[in-house]
Order: sequence, then structure tokens, then C-alpha cells
Amino acid sequence: MAMNTSYHDRGMKKWQPFFSSPHLKASVLANREEVLATYQAPEVMTESEIDAQLQRAFQERLRVKVTLNVQVAERHAYYMGQVIGRADQFVLIDNSPVEYETIRHVQVYEPTKWWDHD
Repeated sequence: MAMNTSYHDRGMKKWQPFFSSPHLKASVLANREEVLATYQAPEVMTESEIDAQLQRAFQERLRVKVTLNVQVAERHAYYMGQVIGRADQFVLIDNSPVEYETIRHVQVYEPTKWWDHD
């Protein structure tokens, strides 16, 4: 199948009216304010609670959200992924080393089966 060489795609230019819409800008700004206002920092877990959650996630190969004590743009930074392993002061989340001392909270995500949906 040969390519049509007479067609010239305008790229992102065709999206310009969408992005310049005043209604869209107002909606995005209102949503941002609402989201920032409703943010609740996750509770600080003890070292034993963190260990238990990470161990369970590693053994059962579950996904986790590891929230750090570091704040970025008024929110706590986090990593999401699978626990690959643990070294001395680091936990590997999808091949990203996370310093153990910076972990604030660990949330384990249970897999959702297709037959469990309503």
C-alpha cells in the first residue's frame, strides 16, 4: 500500500481552536482549584507497617503506590508500580530505586477481576 504524498497533515495546528477556548480555560482552572483544595496527605506509617505492606506486595506481586515525604507542587511525590526487590536502604519499584527512609505511606492495590465489576 503506497502512502498518499499529496496529503499534508497540519499537526497540532488543528487543535489550536480547542486549546484557545475561554470556556475550556475556565473549566480547567476551576477543576485545578477544586483538586488542590481536596488533597489530603496520606497518613505517616510506621516502619513495621511499611515493611508489612511492601513484603505482601512483593510476595503476591501486587502493584503499590509508595508516597514519599518529599513535596512537589503542594503534594507528596509518589511512585507506582510493582515491588521488584529491596537492597540495604532502597526499595526497587519498577526498577526505580526509592530510598527507604523517604517513604511516608504504602498503599497496596488489589487486582480487580472482571467478574467483580457491578
